[in-house]
Amino acid sequence: MGKTSLLKIGLNTGLSLFVTMGTVGVISAYAEGGQIEEVVVTAQRVSESVQDVPIAVTALTGDMLVDRQVINPSDLQLNAPNVSFTATNFGNSSFSIRGIGLLVISGTGEAGVSTHINEIPVGTKLNAAEFYDMERIEILRGPQGTLFGRNATGGAINFITHHPDLEKTSGAIDVELGDYNHSRIKGLFNLPITETFGVRIAGMKLDRDGYISNLAYNQRDANGERLPGIDDDVDGRDILSYRITGKWNISDEASVWFLYSKFDEDDDRATITNQICVTNDVPTTGCKPDEFGFDSPHLGATTGGIFGGSAGALPFGSNGFYAIPGLNYDFQRPQLGFRDMHTDYEPIFQNEEDLFAFGLNYDVEELSFSLQGAHQETEYLSRQDYLMDVGPTLNPTALNPDGLWPISAPAGRAGDDWREGQCNLNNGTAGVFGGCILPVDQTRVFAYDQSDSSAKYWTIEGKVTSVFEGPLNLLVGASAYDSESYGDYYVLANTLDLVTVYGSPALNAPPLYPRFINNTTNPSGGNLQDGWAVFGELYLKPAEDLKVTAGLRFNEDNKETNDTSVLFNAVNVNTLAGGALGPDPYWTRSTGFLLGAPA
Repeated sequence: MGKTSLLKIGLNTGLSLFVTMGTVGVISAYAEGGQIEEVVVTAQRVSESVQDVPIAVTALTGDMLVDRQVINPSDLQLNAPNVSFTATNFGNSSFSIRGIGLLVISGTGEAGVSTHINEIPVGTKLNAAEFYDMERIEILRGPQGTLFGRNATGGAINFITHHPDLEKTSGAIDVELGDYNHSRIKGLFNLPITETFGVRIAGMKLDRDGYISNLAYNQRDANGERLPGIDDDVDGRDILSYRITGKWNISDEASVWFLYSKFDEDDDRATITNQICVTNDVPTTGCKPDEFGFDSPHLGATTGGIFGGSAGALPFGSNGFYAIPGLNYDFQRPQLGFRDMHTDYEPIFQNEEDLFAFGLNYDVEELSFSLQGAHQETEYLSRQDYLMDVGPTLNPTALNPDGLWPISAPAGRAGDDWREGQCNLNNGTAGVFGGCILPVDQTRVFAYDQSDSSAKYWTIEGKVTSVFEGPLNLLVGASAYDSESYGDYYVLANTLDLVTVYGSPALNAPPLYPRFINNTTNPSGGNLQDGWAVFGELYLKPAEDLKVTAGLRFNEDNKETNDTSVLFNAVNVNTLAGGALGPDPYWTRSTGFLLGAPA
């Protein structure tokens, strides 16, 4: 499935056109004239040759990234020792260096490897990012807390973008086409407006179909009907990203730069695909613990099997096999391969990020002063089939003779369940009661999950570095940051909804509310985090071949979380009272009351 570069157009103080076909050639390790190219890095927060840095560092220049086809952060693990990259659940990711990384999936978890853009500590959804117009990437292994701040126990990764070149006007465009309707366009334009001020604009656009086939697309039921709302593939891309950078050389001693970066993705990226499963013989666990396959779990161990069965809409305790009375699959699960799925719901993946950053540098004699900071805002939402399958038909029951089983939709994006309005948890109108219904087929077992978040973050840092000619030099700095985020993780299913509407007669349970799982944080002070730090390093070079480094850091971090988890927290006592309290449900729980009426 490799792509072939078909067309590249370069613009550099004039116009040149060149066409390359086939794959990229062998990487050259030498510059012109047969000499080894010197790579200048800022691994120790000052510019110096990578050969002079006493740190385990891997530096990849922009040309190296192109030659080695390092397209996204995941490719870095193939080009640096002791580094691994993992795309985790809910659109997140984790870098690990020497085995130290992020080992939990949590909205308040702390990374073990810090990531930086132009030396500024900025987190981002790295599993969605792609590289373009990069000057270099530096990967520092080992603890870097006295240089790059907290969360650098395992190491630090510094993404350095190109600043404007004030010497000449230049530009480039790169067009890549391939199968799966693949197109990737990257471009840049560098404009020196004056001798001391310039602007650089770079961006990329990626579109392609998914590599994963959805085998449910070609299936038809007994009436010859296909499943609506799905495509024949999953995990495609529709990404737009661009960056605007300005630079002003105020004087020979002072300069300032600023950056605005935009990332926008809206496609059918799947946060997870097939799960390893061989159906268990009994419903104690859905899958056998020691076998490999792409089956669906034992139906009796799933939410759909438990609550659908207890309501009489499915054979209670069924293992999900097809030849069982009362169990019908209009779209039976076929044999799946590594790049196949069987789902009746098209995944949704939306990720938007705005980043503002700046840096101010001032050199006076043998001291260099710098001030830099960033402000970042992110919005994220992903949604996909929780069952990873097309469920069986739910049968009519005495309580629901029409056999239609609607499924709730969330009130909106992150935090909306906490706000006043329709389909709100606090006023008892969440989901179906408030009219928030997902427009899907209501005759089958159906479940999906949604992860969403909203976040704001700023950070600022000042530091002083010395370049004394003697054996002693130093770096001293201070930093502060503040972040606020909130989000939800839903699991919604029509077999959960039916418990809220009808209760569960087989389990002797009255109607229960809320009707979905939601691990949620309050948008007014959900996840709050702030902190400050002072740090420094002392460098002593008593001999030409000996350098001693001593570092010290003190930081204070504060974290506050205001969240909750809901599912069936309240009971409709009006049902227990035989409707004596009126026509509306009367939800109550031990810590208070939830009052509401169906829309």
